[in-house]
Amino acid sequence: MTLEVRVIDMREVFKDANIIAEPPEGRTIHIEPADFQKVDTLAERLKISLSEGDGKMTLSIHYGNRLATMVFDR
Repeated sequence: MTLEVRVIDMREVFKDANIIAEPPEGRTIHIEPADFQKVDTLAERLKISLSEGDGKMTLSIHYGNRLATMVFDR
C-alpha cells in the first residue's frame, strides 16, 4: 500500500456524494510506502491535517488507532 500526494481538480472527484470515486489523473508530487503506526488515541472518523513549521510541511493521516505522518521540505 502507498500514500500519494497528487494535484487534482476536486470538482471531478465527488460528482455523486453517495459514491467514492476513483481519484482522477493528476500530477504526482510525492509517493511513498504507507507506514501506519498503532497509536493510543482513537479517531472516530478519518482525520487529515497539514501543519507548517521550521521550513517543513507535515501531513498527518489518522484513522481508527492508526497514524501515518509524511514530512516535506518547504
